[in-house]
Amino acid sequence: MKKMKSEFNVYNAGENFLDKNITPYNQSMNSRSSAKDDNFRISNLYLNETFNIPNLEQMRYTKVSYEVENLKLDNDAMSEYLSLEEKKKRYSGEEDEIYCGRFPHLSYCGCKIPCSIILQKIKPIELTNFIYAGPIEAAYKTKELLSLEISYILNVSCTEYNKRTKYFKYFEIFINDNHTENAIKFFKITNRFIEEAVLNGKKILVHSVNGKSRCWTFIAAYLIGKCNMKFSDAMEKIKQKFPFCEPNDNFLTQLKHYDLEVNT
Repeated sequence: MKKMKSEFNVYNAGENFLDKNITPYNQSMNSRSSAKDDNFRISNLYLNETFNIPNLEQMRYTKVSYEVENLKLDNDAMSEYLSLEEKKKRYSGEEDEIYCGRFPHLSYCGCKIPCSIILQKIKPIELTNFIYAGPIEAAYKTKELLSLEISYILNVSCTEYNKRTKYFKYFEIFINDNHTENAIKFFKITNRFIEEAVLNGKKILVHSVNGKSRCWTFIAAYLIGKCNMKFSDAMEKIKQKFPFCEPNDNFLTQLKHYDLEVNT
């Protein structure tokens, strides 16, 4: 009997995991040759600006460079929140000279928007003292995540990338952003993962691809299921922090049903 692929994966810090099967990545690089215009207009929900980039393809061969505030991994002040085990895993600068955040071992970037551009601009949104949300690019910013003291990552993007298991504990859900997916079946286990981080006093990043629908769906499910919030209150709290939040109609309906299930 053929073994079915699991719908979710957990990657614990310390695992040696690196998926080098980058066929979609290579296809992306091949398709770039068809581009006729080197002027690209970059827009993203997590940017406060829309800007033009001349010669986008050249940026694929430009190294990532961004400043991170308050990154003091060599400072004794880190001992305030790092355990002995975590101190041994301090950032050692291994991603200071990369071209692609998705696959740091490559010497070019095949992402839709080159990482040398987008990683300078993207920042995750802080919903609570422990929960952050963002697009997939936020998960590539190792130094910034460490500076924010994030150590858990919930990936609901259905997209593969290099896992920094030396620093973060991952949980991965395979769910598409469409009108047929059953999100409710995952709520209990994603709530448990988020709660594990919060109860341990750790911070967690929840991300989807664009950071618009799926990541906020699972954060709302946590607020409803573990914080006893009503659906309307959970969505209001989220939209106060991120007005562009827009789970698809299917997920919104499931969240309403979940609210009735756990709060009545």
